[in-house]
Amino acid sequence: MDIILLAIIAFFTLIFGYYGSMVGYFCVTGRPAKIDDLIFLKKTKAYLREEKVEPTKLFKMKFAVIVQFVAFTLLAIVYFTTDGWGFALMTVFAGIYFGTNAFIAKLI
Repeated sequence: MDIILLAIIAFFTLIFGYYGSMVGYFCVTGRPAKIDDLIFLKKTKAYLREEKVEPTKLFKMKFAVIVQFVAFTLLAIVYFTTDGWGFALMTVFAGIYFGTNAFIAKLI
């Protein structure tokens, strides 16, 4: 196997492992990690650390984050295994990202 390909695979494994650990931490504890980029809105982070969230809202937030992670993983696989879909996939990435954050902000 080519060393450059191996380095690229290792790099993306680290990125998805890091992101997956943030999703797992949020789902287990109900709070974003202290140095995360799981939920980018500072208001959301402060709210989730200081306030109690209703269990149904917290479940919806956890579910949205898990769906976002799975969608990002699948889209990344499609992006790297197909040709000519770059712009369309970037649009879908952005839609999922902003949609999830808007949904979580709405729950707060």
